[in-house]
Parts: sequence; structure tokens; C-alpha cells
Amino acid sequence: KRYRTLFERSIDPIFLATDKLIFLNVNNAFLNFTGYEGIEGSSLPVSAIFSRKDNFQIFKTKLKEDGQIRDFEVTLLTRSGQKKYCLLNCVFISDPIEDNCCYQGIIHDLTLRKQAESDMMVAERFSLTGKIARTIAHEVRNPLTNINLALDQLREEMPEANASAGLYADIIERNADRIEELMGEMLNSSKPKKL
Repeated sequence: KRYRTLFERSIDPIFLATDKLIFLNVNNAFLNFTGYEGIEGSSLPVSAIFSRKDNFQIFKTKLKEDGQIRDFEVTLLTRSGQKKYCLLNCVFISDPIEDNCCYQGIIHDLTLRKQAESDMMVAERFSLTGKIARTIAHEVRNPLTNINLALDQLREEMPEANASAGLYADIIERNADRIEELMGEMLNSSKPKKL
């Protein structure tokens, strides 16, 4: 009775399967995890919850060879087709009364952890991109300052009668100011926000 209670009230999905890997019994956590309403007597194979058949073949072979499999990282499918990243542990339980008994499997759902890891990697990439953007902006601003200083020096030395030289100087100044403005926007957008 105690073991039955442990099986039924477990937070992790637990299943029992025949030696041919067909579900015999599952707990409520398994039903909630997979979205199935009932599996007992349905002859549903364990392979039905594997998203990739080659993973199931590796799982099956290892079970037959060793009688158990530990921390098998695999993508399982719910009834609706949603993929869930899991650690699967399975062991053969022999029964002296019966010739063959069954396999007991426990599933640990890693979907939220995998999502958190993925979000963390994206955040790190954004952080790195921001650092690169700030470095580029500073590197562009330095020569831009030199161009503006050189332009001021040229204006002082240019004869005022040369209209075309003044026109080109204005074009250079306008574009240098535009680049300066863009670099400022780039720096502001790549600054980490304070919480």
C-alpha cells in the first residue's frame, strides 16, 4: 500500500511497461505530463512518447543489454505533439513469482531548465553584441574627431573666394555630424538598462 501511494503521488511521471515495452500502468503525473487520459489496457507502446525513433532504439538496446538506463537525455512527445526535454531512467524489475515482470521508468522534465539555459545564452549574446557595438562606436568617433579638427584647420587656411572648397567642406561637416549622431544613438541603444 505504501509503495502504491509513492507511485501514485509522485511528482515525477512514472510508468511500468512489459518486457516488450508496452505500457502496463502509469501514475497521474505521467498522464498530466503526456496529456493522455488513460493508458491501462490500451496497448500503447513506449515508443509512442519518443520524438525520434533512433533515440528509442538506443534506449531499447541499452535496456536489453544492461537491464537499466540512467539519465538518458531525450526529447519526448506529449499526446498533442509538444516536445519536452527529459532525463529518462528505466530499470528492469524481476519478480520471482512471475517469470518476467516489467520495466519501471521515471521521467524528469528538463523543459523549463533548457528554456532558461537558452534564454541565458540569448542574453549573453545580446550583451556581447552591445559590447562590440560600443567598441565600434568609440573606434569610429576617434577618427571622426580628427576629421572635424582637420576640417576646421583647412577652413582657416582656405581662401574665402573659393566657393567650391567651402561647399565640399560643408558636405564633409554635415556627413561627419550625421555619423557622430548615429554613433551616439548606437552607444545609447547598446547601454545595458539599469533595473
